Amino acid sequence: MAVGPVDIDRLMHYSFFTDKGLTLHKSGLSALNMFLNARLYMYTNVYYHRTTRAIDQHLKELFKDTMAALFPYNPGENLTAYLDLTDWSLLEAVRRWGREENTSTMGLGREWSTILAREVKWKMAYDVTLSMRYFEKGKTLIDAPELVKRIRKRLPEKIKDLPFCVDMASQDPRPINPLMMGERQIYVFNPSTRKIEKEPLKDFFDYIPARVVQCRVFTLNHDHDLLLADIVEQVLGIQEDSIKTNV
Repeated sequence: MAVGPVDIDRLMHYSFFTDKGLTLHKSGLSALNMFLNARLYMYTNVYYHRTTRAIDQHLKELFKDTMAALFPYNPGENLTAYLDLTDWSLLEAVRRWGREENTSTMGLGREWSTILAREVKWKMAYDVTLSMRYFEKGKTLIDAPELVKRIRKRLPEKIKDLPFCVDMASQDPRPINPLMMGERQIYVFNPSTRKIEKEPLKDFFDYIPARVVQCRVFTLNHDHDLLLADIVEQVLGIQEDSIKTNV
């Protein structure tokens, strides 16, 4: 029988409740493994895809001004009008702005037009995926604003004003400590010993990273990709233990 990336039927078949709590039959561990890896894949390759994150970055730059122009009211005092503010009404409004001339929303409309046409403003110059191993080496991951500051400090004088932005997308595919999950603790039933324990999860989860952070640097073009890659690696100290791309 063909099985997809997540074997839900098998996972449900081997899940049940015991006096200890939610319990998984040992034979269902492979299905749990499939589920966690599929979840990790969806985040790293779909939800956190570079194009998706680049568009999100562009939206961040526009959304405040867009809402100020579209709905400059207190929602609590204008509930009736607020009910009409939907994703659809927003998209229709910004489409109109894109066709306007000599209006206060003309500039916003032009920017929205590029997003709706999927003309991505921000191009990925560098990408690195950091797993739990990075943090186990005693390194502390700096946040995006701090990373921007440190990159800017190391840029050559002639491109000190280079437009760029940093995106940090974090995902926790599994509990950091599978033996300390509190009320969400999962147990494993071993049919050979008839024991219900949580300890088998420790070895099982060792093959799945507890935390993954995708760090990306976006610029308006690819003119300085190599330079930015070198600077980011210097700042993060990840030359030897990361998975990196700049394509």
